[in-house]
Amino acid sequence: MQVSRKDYVVRQRLWWGALAVLLAFVIVAGMAFWKNAPDLNEFLEQGRRAIERADYREARSAAERVLAHKPNSAAGLLLAAHACRGLGEPDEALRHCECIPDDGSAEALDARRTAGDLLLQQKRELSAAEEQYRRVLKQSPDELIATDRLTYILGLTGRNHEATPFRLSIVRRGDFSPQLLSCIGLGEEAWERREELEVFATATPDDPAVLIGLAREKSEQHEYAEAESLLQKAIAARPQLVEAHVQLGELLVESGNVEALREWQRSLPVEADQHPVIWRVRGAWALRQENPRGAVRCFAESVRLDPASITGNEGLANALALAGEEQRAEAFRKRAEQLRQFAEIATTAAERRDPQTIRRASTTAESLGLLWEAYGWAKIAALRQPGDVGQQESLERLERVVANLPLERTAPEHNPARQIRLADYPLPDFVQSRGKPARSRGN
Repeated sequence: MQVSRKDYVVRQRLWWGALAVLLAFVIVAGMAFWKNAPDLNEFLEQGRRAIERADYREARSAAERVLAHKPNSAAGLLLAAHACRGLGEPDEALRHCECIPDDGSAEALDARRTAGDLLLQQKRELSAAEEQYRRVLKQSPDELIATDRLTYILGLTGRNHEATPFRLSIVRRGDFSPQLLSCIGLGEEAWERREELEVFATATPDDPAVLIGLAREKSEQHEYAEAESLLQKAIAARPQLVEAHVQLGELLVESGNVEALREWQRSLPVEADQHPVIWRVRGAWALRQENPRGAVRCFAESVRLDPASITGNEGLANALALAGEEQRAEAFRKRAEQLRQFAEIATTAAERRDPQTIRRASTTAESLGLLWEAYGWAKIAALRQPGDVGQQESLERLERVVANLPLERTAPEHNPARQIRLADYPLPDFVQSRGKPARSRGN
């Protein structure tokens, strides 16, 4: 059936008229909706004020209103987490925190810090708390609270090599104590707040981070079989925990169990090659195999990684002497003794806090290339004697010196192992044809 031109025009007008009415309805309805829609920012502000006055039920109610309209709201999830934390519901608080992605936002950082604090302070789970703080620092490397908390965990479990850059970052920001500097000076011998480890051992005895702390205690008490058992348990639970492999290697090399050492070498994670004590174990093992040149290589690798290690420098000195290089050996023997004396000076300075010893700690540290520590002790000296012009000038000079230094105890140009050409000393093949040889950091 044909439609006339007139009918077509009428129908078009009717269609467009209906569409206009529909659009008008949608616009009016939308305006009405937005006019009556809840103000989520207002709910968030109400919740934050409730948190400030410790009214956590009201805060949770406000968070629930936000999440009802916007389930993925990072601010709403964070408010809910803080409310649940205040109500004594840590698991629920952790659930809310984990829903917030690691996108570098203020909410993401707060969520990771909050989760870390819940795991550390309430649930006493060191490994899980450590992971949360590391996630903070991955997004914001200089974040203060996460740095402090992670430093505490590493110090509590005796992981001094891992703790060093974090301790030095605290020195860099200027908010440090003589005790922290003393702890850095002790190097691998340091063990912060070890008495607190028992609290975590009671709450989470199977936590790998707790296990390595307990293993260190057992080793100091000469209960080596128990220490080895604890370390094997830690490695089974967390194979990438290098410190557990370090301590196990030290026990095995002392026992002389060659087959166990070969298995230890095969099982090491790749990250282990960046730990100086792994190379010290390999050096001691090479000496047991009557391979002094191989031992020189291993101890030199160790000292390259940690030039301030007393044990590493002593080991390198012994290996060089056995390799017939007594003159070189004497230089490292002397450095080991100087480092030992400095550790004693730093400990005394932290205990007595007299200006003369503090200044001596600074000058001794500088002579050894421990420039961050030299700066730290100089800053403490200047604070204790603000009228001493010479001390102030020394501090200002050291501030300029450390301005662009990496967070390492020894400044690169002061590393004594750089004088040894590694290619002259072949790596030992500890596992022979049955596994991977030791890996080098370079020539």
